[in-house]
Amino acid sequence: MDPNATPPPRRDARPLSAQQLQAKAQARRKLAAMRARAKHIRRVVAALTAALLCSVFLFLYVQLASGHDPALSANAKRSATSKTLTANTSAARARAKAAAQRAKAKREAAERKAAAEREATEAQTTSSASSSEGSTGEAAGASASKESSSQSGSSGESGATSEGSSSGESSSSVSPVTTSQS
Repeated sequence: MDPNATPPPRRDARPLSAQQLQAKAQARRKLAAMRARAKHIRRVVAALTAALLCSVFLFLYVQLASGHDPALSANAKRSATSKTLTANTSAARARAKAAAQRAKAKREAAERKAAAEREATEAQTTSSASSSEGSTGEAAGASASKESSSQSGSSGESGATSEGSSSGESSSSVSPVTTSQS
């Protein structure tokens, strides 16, 4: 038997009543209405899909034609962000380095001040011990005073002053101190 062949129409041996004919006619009308509705829905969906595709394509075409390429601007934003991050990182490193230098300068100034105070204290104890010796003690006290003055001069560059200096003066230049005690 041929699969593409249609069977011959069925013939009922008995005739259909009027009510059955009306029911078949109504069923055909409902079936045609359902098919028409499905066809209409398919056409609407296809038209909306085509309209959406055309509108998106037109939007992108206009954007690219006017020079506003979203992909290029995203790359520009990414590179600008990375440049900003790099700049922020290098600025943070520079701030950290400057802070470390300031801390180092403060430590050195404190060390110089402490050394000057120690020298002044030693000079005072030496001068008080030598004051009992007489005139020789005065020369030693003067040399100790000069020594503390020169130390305060070196710490004067960092803003610290020596309190142990008997004359109250601090020299701004650093000179080597030579003392001779007999």
